[in-house]
Amino acid sequence: MILSEVTETSGSVKSSKGSGRSRGRSGTQNFVLSFQLPTGGLPQETYRLWHSDFGQFDLFLVPGKRGDFFLLHAVINRR
Repeated sequence: MILSEVTETSGSVKSSKGSGRSRGRSGTQNFVLSFQLPTGGLPQETYRLWHSDFGQFDLFLVPGKRGDFFLLHAVINRR
């Protein structure tokens, strides 16, 4: 699979006080990694991946599709 897109997200989270309003979190990084697959989709699951710079790690991936392309998405939220 190939990393095809990185999309930055707003970084807002639901308020824990039940108001349903969002509040920004200073110092957070929020983005979605989209990986393109060469053939049919794979199930939603935690996959063990390997990268030449980062080594081996586990990543929870969710399937999607854009046009004729099968994708797996990972949502990353970091402080």
